[in-house]
Amino acid sequence: MTLRHFRLILYHTVLTEAQLMRRQKSKWSEFSKNKSYKLRDLGRAAVFLIPEKKLRMRFKKTTVDKRLQEFLSRNFGGFRFSSRSDFGVWVNDQQVIIKEKCREYEVSFPGKRGLELILEELAKIARETG
Repeated sequence: MTLRHFRLILYHTVLTEAQLMRRQKSKWSEFSKNKSYKLRDLGRAAVFLIPEKKLRMRFKKTTVDKRLQEFLSRNFGGFRFSSRSDFGVWVNDQQVIIKEKCREYEVSFPGKRGLELILEELAKIARETG
């Protein structure tokens, strides 16, 4: 299995210079004045799907699912996953259309280094699970 079998979507917006100037004053800034709560920019969000059968596979003394959850918690301070039935569809290396029940993960991170960490970990998982 290659890395392309894990669907990764990055949410970002390409802004014009005029939009950047308007964005300097965030719409959220008015809410940051309230002392009863604190807002924190989590940065970019990466969303990816992993087949559930891969998540149940054992790796050393744990499952891929637990390993991934520990990795995301340790490196990003948390994550979100969907327990509803999502299906991923892709064409494998033999040009066969594959449709599998998947779990969707979402994690946010500032800067580009977070993306590198996620891609490296997903590549390891893909190699180890075949």
